[in-house]
Amino acid sequence: MNEDIATVIAPRSTEALNKYWDEYVACARKRLDDGCLTYGDRSYEMPLAKLVAELKMEANDLTGWGFLLFARLSKLEEYVRSLEGQAWSAGA
Repeated sequence: MNEDIATVIAPRSTEALNKYWDEYVACARKRLDDGCLTYGDRSYEMPLAKLVAELKMEANDLTGWGFLLFARLSKLEEYVRSLEGQAWSAGA
């Protein structure tokens, strides 16, 4: 079987929803439940300015994780290129 790597790692939207949505929701629910056990309802009572500051910190975390993912995907891309023996760009 000689599938294109994009086909293997990037399922279509409906396929991704069918395959991953329930797990995604379950993970989000677990994090909310764990947070409730740890912090109670403090998040609901938090002053809005503090909540906004928390969201900004979370956004920074996402940016950092995004860079780590980008770096790892770049290494994967280099590896795939070496296997395919060709140069290509994401925009091509």
